[in-house]
Amino acid sequence: MSESLPVRCPACRRSHRYTAPAYPCACGAPVAAPLDPDRVPAAVGERSWREEWVTVRCGSCGTHGEWPHPELGCPCGTVLRIPVTGERAE
Repeated sequence: MSESLPVRCPACRRSHRYTAPAYPCACGAPVAAPLDPDRVPAAVGERSWREEWVTVRCGSCGTHGEWPHPELGCPCGTVLRIPVTGERAE
């Protein structure tokens, strides 16, 4: 089951609740990126291919796969990139 995380938009200060989507691993188990509650979401400016993907390990079979980086669209128009546990902070 994916965890839910409170998220505040840095542009308009609205509060949201975010749950990372789960994608099926090759073994069939659902895999969701582990969200980092200790880091602040960042507004997405310019996009790069490298930042669009995150490596996530399947808890069932141990396979590492590339999944879309979790993002949340705020009604104010800002797109927020949700921090994932284990990725490096930039």
